[in-house]
Amino acid sequence: MAKQIYVLDASPYKSVFGTDLAKIYAQEAREAGHTVRLVHLRSLSFDPVLKNGYKSIQELEPDLIEQQQNLEWCDHWVIVTPVWWESVPAKLKGLFDRILLPGFAFNMHMDRFIPGWEKRLSGRSARVIYTQTIPQWYSYWVRKDSFYQGLKHGVLAFVGFHPIQRTVFNVQNIDDTKKESYFSTVRRLGREGV
Repeated sequence: MAKQIYVLDASPYKSVFGTDLAKIYAQEAREAGHTVRLVHLRSLSFDPVLKNGYKSIQELEPDLIEQQQNLEWCDHWVIVTPVWWESVPAKLKGLFDRILLPGFAFNMHMDRFIPGWEKRLSGRSARVIYTQTIPQWYSYWVRKDSFYQGLKHGVLAFVGFHPIQRTVFNVQNIDDTKKESYFSTVRRLGREGV
């Protein structure tokens, strides 16, 4: 079944492997009959700093309004990002802070003494494709899978995305053979729309 897929290339600069992955995913998905919106985060213009928390919501810039519209539109959100300091690059964190707002992405409430929330983006799936310079076993066992667990549970699942899947690529000393293997994986994911 064809899907509406929002692909977000969160690479901070243009000529990087992550951008190639995002473009390949989008191209394969389109050729397989999915409708795709590919956005390069670095080309968006907005203030990434949430200046007052949720005490008073800053007016959203046009590019942020468009990203909220992409989230409402999509069935599946693909985020392609590098891992920096066990987190996402600053502009991607800023995007989350600025668009995943109360009233749009979630609503908090108290059930007696226990906090709860309405997940307003439910009914959508997500995939995180990320690049790092350490082996996945090291990330999992030594760093406790902190990057993915934080993004999965602290951001995507919190606002309703399910299921959330990942594809991780170690890009340390990558050669052409390994690159082609990674591209092949992403082509398959794009065709399947997952």
